[in-house]
Amino acid sequence: MYGRKVSFDLKPNSLNDFNRRQEADIVPILRRQKGFQDVITLVTPDKKHVQAISLWDKAESAEAYDRAGFPEVTKLLASVIDGKPRVETMEVATSTIHKATNK
Repeated sequence: MYGRKVSFDLKPNSLNDFNRRQEADIVPILRRQKGFQDVITLVTPDKKHVQAISLWDKAESAEAYDRAGFPEVTKLLASVIDGKPRVETMEVATSTIHKATNK
């Protein structure tokens, strides 16, 4: 299993708009990607900083999304994020979803 962590800052008072876009547009894009497993989105208490962690079956699937789906997601979020998203990729060491999907 492979993970992508995307971090970015939200523009002031844009969390509700971000959440709407996440549910209506971004999650459907992710679900169409081969190898997508799950996404977890975290926001700081001050509602200024977001970290989204997506889980993938393997590195190749995450890399394919980075080339094909992520540019579209970045465009969808352009009006609510401040600056460029920062992306880190890594192997998943442990995960309860990984155990659940391998039963």
